Amino acid sequence: MIKKIKKYKLSLRPSYIARNLKKKLPHDSWQDSMEEDIKKEIGRIEPTLSPSSIYESFSQVDSPELLRELWSKSPKGAISISLIATTIGLNLEKEIEALRNQNDEFRAALVGSIAQDALEQSTHFVCKLLAEESKEEHCECTPSLPLEPNLLKDSLNILQSEKADIRLSDGGQIAPLYSSVSYCFWNPSKKH
Repeated sequence: MIKKIKKYKLSLRPSYIARNLKKKLPHDSWQDSMEEDIKKEIGRIEPTLSPSSIYESFSQVDSPELLRELWSKSPKGAISISLIATTIGLNLEKEIEALRNQNDEFRAALVGSIAQDALEQSTHFVCKLLAEESKEEHCECTPSLPLEPNLLKDSLNILQSEKADIRLSDGGQIAPLYSSVSYCFWNPSKKH
């Protein structure tokens, strides 16, 4: 059964955002107030995030045909696979575009770094839910892996991802930009 969750709280990480931001900017554009700027932006942006996720788990027997390719990558003994699509919505994507149009590269990079962290946290949130579900079945989940681009369209169809406002553009790009599709396997727990 497909599960959808919306508007959950994300815990953004200022130190992660700072590291990511420093990778995006030339050293001479780093600002002394960067840490304070990050905290202010997080406070301003958090209310505008619209995290949304949709996921489903399948046994090997019940997996749709397109997931059979993924089963070839499964760890020995895996009994289920979970398909996960997450997004943080369109708001930050639009803001970054507006900041670039204003030639405010520092703030565009800062908001982009926050968006990346928010998307990672959104995926991590769903993975934690799946880990709890798998424990009920005496299993453990593997770390999630990004889905190959050639499987995106069919996977999003299986998940009915439009219910979580995630789609594929005509050009094959996932939209909103800050969205991801990943998967993980369930393995029987070694404790049982």
